Amino acid sequence: MPALDPESIPVDHPLPDGEVVSWKGYELTAYYFPGQTVHHDGLLIEHDRTRIFMRGDSFADSGINEYCSYNRDFPGDEPGHEECFRLVLQLEPDMLVASHRSPPSRFRKSISRRPWTSFATVGSWLSALLPWDDPHVGLDPSWVRAYPYRQAVRAGQPVTLEA
Repeated sequence: MPALDPESIPVDHPLPDGEVVSWKGYELTAYYFPGQTVHHDGLLIEHDRTRIFMRGDSFADSGINEYCSYNRDFPGDEPGHEECFRLVLQLEPDMLVASHRSPPSRFRKSISRRPWTSFATVGSWLSALLPWDDPHVGLDPSWVRAYPYRQAVRAGQPVTLEA
């Protein structure tokens, strides 16, 4: 679970998937968008017949983030990039907005299918290359992790961790 920050922000109203909030003439729709992290979200903003989808760092027009194995998942039962691609193709927004890595881009179905295609191709290559049935195993940089990720323990206090 990447993107865990020690400075957490308290949530006073969690938004369920698909919940719409009206704000100053804008319709904001929250979506579960598990691309960059399993806790990632997307936001559809609608105003004056314009539809903008905030996708964060889940993927770019050229494909998924290839530089970090923490941002990796493959087609299958678990939520991930595949779910994100399906949602964007279903919503067909006018514009896609990433975060700090790439400029906003106009939505076009042909371009928006490209990340999905590269995603499936890389997944099949890694499945053929790695000796495990599940390619996730070969890309896990931690192999072992503690959950919850952050622990608070006082000096001298006994603690039990699950790994």
